[in-house]
Amino acid sequence: MAKKIFTKRKTRAKIEKPAVPECTELNGWKIGDIVWVVTIGGTKPSQLEIKQFHPDDSKEPAISGYDISRSRYCAVAMSWCANTKIEAKQLYSARNVEDDKK
Repeated sequence: MAKKIFTKRKTRAKIEKPAVPECTELNGWKIGDIVWVVTIGGTKPSQLEIKQFHPDDSKEPAISGYDISRSRYCAVAMSWCANTKIEAKQLYSARNVEDDKK
């Protein structure tokens, strides 16, 4: 009888991804905080749980997080975030007035 020859399988080398230092706090906000914001395309304030900061965004510092009210993920500018629902609505109104002047 002929012997079966088993060849050793090649194993893939594990590629280690470089650790990216994550920003955990920015402008007084921390990851996990709940903020009020009026997102693009919306007119009502909604709550957003902060998941990640983007301090080097092209326009201005931004955050991304989970929109609790609409059950979706989104990204918004830091200047749009507020502590209360009323403040978020006021920031939205101020943005619209500035856009109308342009």
